[in-house]
Amino acid sequence: MSLRLIHSIGLAALASLAACSGSVVVDQAATEAAGAGAEASSSSSGSANGSGGSSGSSGAASSSSGCFEGGPAAETPSLVFPGWALAVAVSGDRILVAAPVDGGVLSLASDGSDLQVLAPVELPEGLAVDSTHVYWNEILDGGSNLLEAIGRAPLAGGPIEHLFGGADGDLLTNIATDGKGVYFTAALGSENGLYALPVQGGTPEPLADASLGHVATDGQSVFFDYFTAVQRVDVAGTNATVLYDSGGDIWVEEVGGVAVDETDVYFTIGKGRVCCDEVPGPCPCESSACCTIDPEGGRLMRVPKDGGAAVTLLSCLRLPTALALDGTFVYAVDTGGYDDAGNLLADEGRVLAVPKQGGAVKVLADHQTLGSSFAAQLLSGAGDLAVLGTHVYFIVGPELAGGVMRVTH
Repeated sequence: MSLRLIHSIGLAALASLAACSGSVVVDQAATEAAGAGAEASSSSSGSANGSGGSSGSSGAASSSSGCFEGGPAAETPSLVFPGWALAVAVSGDRILVAAPVDGGVLSLASDGSDLQVLAPVELPEGLAVDSTHVYWNEILDGGSNLLEAIGRAPLAGGPIEHLFGGADGDLLTNIATDGKGVYFTAALGSENGLYALPVQGGTPEPLADASLGHVATDGQSVFFDYFTAVQRVDVAGTNATVLYDSGGDIWVEEVGGVAVDETDVYFTIGKGRVCCDEVPGPCPCESSACCTIDPEGGRLMRVPKDGGAAVTLLSCLRLPTALALDGTFVYAVDTGGYDDAGNLLADEGRVLAVPKQGGAVKVLADHQTLGSSFAAQLLSGAGDLAVLGTHVYFIVGPELAGGVMRVTH
């Protein structure tokens, strides 16, 4: 999520910006495997805030070389939910959608039929799911103020519970849950950080310093990004460790997505636009106020969640964002990125699949509008990692009719 422009824009104006973020939810896949590339980079250590925390350093990042040669997508995606969607998740055999204009938090059959409203909230942003409930972060209309909050509702239907409501000026971004706690990054007052909230509600407890980025949990630890770094902290806020840090300039690159399985943390590093009014010191742009640094410098990586060498699975990405996993594959949204002058390439997004151990990349969808609209920059499509059947679900912007798309892997 970008700077807090939402307060000055207002709910009505946001609703008119029918757009999305590049969120993705996946199913079990079977794509081809072949060799992967080799690039070495190093990471540096850092620290996160948490009692008993330690600072770890990942080893050299290794991988295979070269840019992938993904062919055109073999299938045209189908629209399963038309409308402004900010997040998508899966529970059982149904998809869940955060849809500000169309009813709030929705539940649909996998083909988009049988739409049910689980929570008629005004502006849900991100979703997380456990075995009994769906959780969301939302913006409440507080008259002249817009207030951030977290709520939940039973997956089977039932009353909404408001778990936490922030003060004016607070900013909540991505959320995750393990069924015991809800974990989220936020700016609460003057403190940016990672927080834990009991699933029954209460007062958020700070776990670590964090940027307003992505969150994942395995029930024992919480994994999150801190600008150019991926970090881990125990759910109790102890043993904070840096798993990987690119060491790059935070004005040029940052972590764009985080996901975790039994052994590894997967994440993206995106390189993109630089604007002179955002960069302290000399501006790297020669001929305009904004420019693009290394337009295909993004990469998809993994690192052992207990620490170790990071591996680059995929390089030469434009501006990778959301991730999802199944038992064998990593799925990534690669937005269209920017041209040399820093202008958004609205219709050049891709959804990709790559084996977790490296191998041939499959382009599941191309020429998509994935998170490259204005509203998508304002609002996050978080908490949308799940597995369902034989399809990948992802969100597109209004240029392609808008909503949630489905494609066979």
